[in-house]
This record gives sequence, C-alpha cells and structure tokens, in this order.
Amino acid sequence: EISAKNDKLRQELEAIRLSHLQQLQEKQRKTQDDRGTGQVEAAKFIADYEAGLASDQAAQAARRKARIDLKNYHLKQMRNKADRRAKDRAEEDDEQELVRLKLMEEDLLFQKYSMALVEQYKADGKDVKPLLLELAKMKAEGR
Repeated sequence: EISAKNDKLRQELEAIRLSHLQQLQEKQRKTQDDRGTGQVEAAKFIADYEAGLASDQAAQAARRKARIDLKNYHLKQMRNKADRRAKDRAEEDDEQELVRLKLMEEDLLFQKYSMALVEQYKADGKDVKPLLLELAKMKAEGR
C-alpha cells in the first residue's frame, strides 16, 4: 500500500514536473515568438522612419533648390535692371553730349554772325557800341 501510494505520489510529482516543464517550454516559445514579432515590428518601424526621413530630406532639398533658383532669378533680374539703367544712362549722356555740341556749334555760328554784323556796321560807318552792349547783355543773360 505504501509502495502504491509512493508510486502514485511519484506519478503525480512526475505529472506536475512534466506540466511545469511544458509550461516553461511554452513560456520560452512565447517569449521567443514575442521577440521575433518585436524584432519584425522594430525593423518595420526603422524602415518606416528611414523612409520618412529620406522623404523629409528630399523635400528639404527640393525647397532649398527652389530657394536657390529664386535667388538666382532675382539676382539675374537685378543685373538686367542695372544693365538697362547703365545703358539708359549712357544713351542719355550721349544725347546730352550731342545737345551740348549742337549748342556750342550754334553759339559759334551766332558769334560768327554777330562779328560779321559788327564788321558790317563798322564798314557802314555806324556806331557799334550799342550793338556790342546788346551782345554782352545777351551773353550775360545766357541767351
């Protein structure tokens, strides 16, 4: 009877031990499965993060390129405007120089004409003093 009880107790202990081993193995398998799932999820997260990071970097590079292109366009416009101004100034200076030369030519022509009149007055025996005073007055007034 004791031997039967001991056998029964041994069998129960063996069943408990086997159950315990089975539970431990099940727990270990579940832990490994969880680790595998966690590693897969971590790898997916890292891949998603890197893809998002690459996308952000590409968008940032595109914005930077757009800013640089706009800046270059503005610089080109500024250079063109400066060139146009310089060209306009040069044309204006040339025009003013032509006007100045034309005025000098007219002044010289008027001076020759007035001297010819003075000579004619002298030849006719007329008094040239009033004529010379009038020419001096005109010259002083800038006419």
